[in-house]
Amino acid sequence: ACANAIVLTPSANNTCAATAAITVDATNTRASCNDGNTREVWFRFEAAAASHFLQIWGTLNDPRIELLQGTCNTLTSVVCFNDATPQIGRRQLNNLTPGTTYFLKVSSNEAFIDREGTFQICITTPAAPANDDCTGAISLPVCSSQVCDAQGLYSTNLATQTRPTCSGSLAANDVWFSFTTDKEVTIAIDNFNAQIRKEVFTGTCDNLTSILCTNLHINTLPKPAATTTYFVRVYNNASGSASTEFTIKVFETPAFKLNTTIDT
Repeated sequence: ACANAIVLTPSANNTCAATAAITVDATNTRASCNDGNTREVWFRFEAAAASHFLQIWGTLNDPRIELLQGTCNTLTSVVCFNDATPQIGRRQLNNLTPGTTYFLKVSSNEAFIDREGTFQICITTPAAPANDDCTGAISLPVCSSQVCDAQGLYSTNLATQTRPTCSGSLAANDVWFSFTTDKEVTIAIDNFNAQIRKEVFTGTCDNLTSILCTNLHINTLPKPAATTTYFVRVYNNASGSASTEFTIKVFETPAFKLNTTIDT
């Protein structure tokens, strides 16, 4: 039950100090956030940062995990995970308030006895990427043509959410880039996640103006009136646990237009 929640202490880094638990013969004390009655065990932890990683593995099949906030008598659900796989692996918990106590309810589907099991669980605090915030934006070169070798592989993994979404949908961990040009340019992102989104800004990190919000992978920016520095925010249009790898490049738009729609 919540009142007997096992205390987890978040590590100060990516080191996992695992705690063992079992759902066999556990009972149901709170309705599941995504299923019927389940066999559950409880944990609690005090957030040490705005973002933590939850790691869980073992023989627990079809697990349900719910993050809650408040007291045992007045709990509010923060996020709910449902993974029909033998092990969940890692989930990123974003927008936490340091010093606040959170509860984790881990359960297995009561309707299927073979889905009960044992597992290990821990909370870690990995370091965010250097370009997690606008002030750490990675400077991208502007290539002279579409054939551009100056593109690296980047990821939103371990990043945090630094701004509200620009699209009215869910926003998750974001990373930042910048480039300076006086030409009409094209920004191209290649990735394996259709939910990725980008937002382009002018201005400075403490005074940004959004000029483009899109889920298109290729976008053209018109020639600016003067040399301009742009900031590009790349994030997942998904839940806070999502992350993705991608490449990004900026190149001068050729005289013949690329076959793409400009999203403004």
